Amino acid sequence: MNGRSAEEEGRVDLEEPLLGQRHAETKESSEDTQSFLKFLTFGWLTPLLQAGAQKPLEFEDLSEISRLNLPAKLKAEFDAKWNEEEKSSGTAKVSLMKILVKLHRKTLLRAYLLKFMQIIVNFSRPLILEALLSFLSTRESTSPTSPAWLKRLGLEKETGYILALLLALTAIVQSIMQQHFLYQAQQAALRVIQSLMSAIFTKSLKLNAKSRTQFEQGQIINLIGADTGRLYQFIGFSLDAFWSAPLQIVIAVFMLIRLMGGVPLLVGLSVLLVSVPVTFVNGLFISKVQKAKMKAKDDRVSKVKEAISGIKLVKCMAWEEYFKARISNARSVEVLKLFYGMVCYTVIIVMFLSVPLLIMLGIFGSYVLLGNTLTAVIAFPA
Repeated sequence: MNGRSAEEEGRVDLEEPLLGQRHAETKESSEDTQSFLKFLTFGWLTPLLQAGAQKPLEFEDLSEISRLNLPAKLKAEFDAKWNEEEKSSGTAKVSLMKILVKLHRKTLLRAYLLKFMQIIVNFSRPLILEALLSFLSTRESTSPTSPAWLKRLGLEKETGYILALLLALTAIVQSIMQQHFLYQAQQAALRVIQSLMSAIFTKSLKLNAKSRTQFEQGQIINLIGADTGRLYQFIGFSLDAFWSAPLQIVIAVFMLIRLMGGVPLLVGLSVLLVSVPVTFVNGLFISKVQKAKMKAKDDRVSKVKEAISGIKLVKCMAWEEYFKARISNARSVEVLKLFYGMVCYTVIIVMFLSVPLLIMLGIFGSYVLLGNTLTAVIAFPA
């Protein structure tokens, strides 16, 4: 006890910071002080992975938060940008989307630049593979097939080694770029939802009595928790599809026409077009189920809050079974909506996995039926 009473010990504990002194904002994170090699290979995570391999991770094992992701810093930047937009527009009504874009566009642009480079490297691999297979199929002849750029460099004899090395290097580079794209995209998503969560929480503390009747506690909790979580998933994993998916389709169509001609491509596109209405209808159903699920969740949270806030009256009047039944019924409705949602997501996953296989089956099948010979030089790059 060091001469202090139990009361003094308890008082000291109550006055200590919630996360302790080790989480002071002045301490640097290993993520901020990493070298280029560690940044490239995510080596700054190695101590954490090693600790996790030896024992279950505890709070003290975690690294400090990067200074770029500190909630206080993000909130201050958001508030400053909000005030700046209010002054420039001369009105209290400002665009939340505009503020978030201005704050975090640089991080997203870095992520999308990496995604673009990853797409280019990824589509260069079939070209290298085609050149390698062409060389292997003709290397026993007197004039083996070699790319023109290797001939100009006078490296025809080393064609196989160089192409195999390039194939391995492009796979490594593509993987590194993909992981850094995901890292940067999720960094942007994290900063966006941190800004939104702090803004929603701050606003909820300033609501007047009239506004509180319009927004129940359950709705506010869902806004901070569930809704921002879905936004994180969208920004971190799906937002890039609006531009990267069309780009990849255009490149893939061009490469397939070059390899196999237009008719097999049209057969593959026909399979894709057939799957579009099914995916669209399923997406509409998912949207309706999602809204119903959130409504059911708000209802369940509100009923739980009502029972807890009036627990003394519930106990005095012996209304436990009544409130238990109300909460159970609300939970049953919510679970049913969750089940419908999982069924819809299962259909999406099945379509995601089966449609590419059906497209390739249609392309290769039509190519063979047209009287062509399907060789390794055609099949593997396609």
